[in-house]
Amino acid sequence: MKATLTGSADIAEKETDGSIKVEIYRDVLLGKDNIIFEGLKNS
Repeated sequence: MKATLTGSADIAEKETDGSIKVEIYRDVLLGKDNIIFEGLKNS
């Protein structure tokens, strides 16, 4: 899944259940950690 650059952090918040995944997802959207993103997609 790819998120658009515009408002991607807001999208991440809506698509998660409000858990710590939101923070991880924010980092991924900023290009900081693609490995964690792979783990999220498979969880």
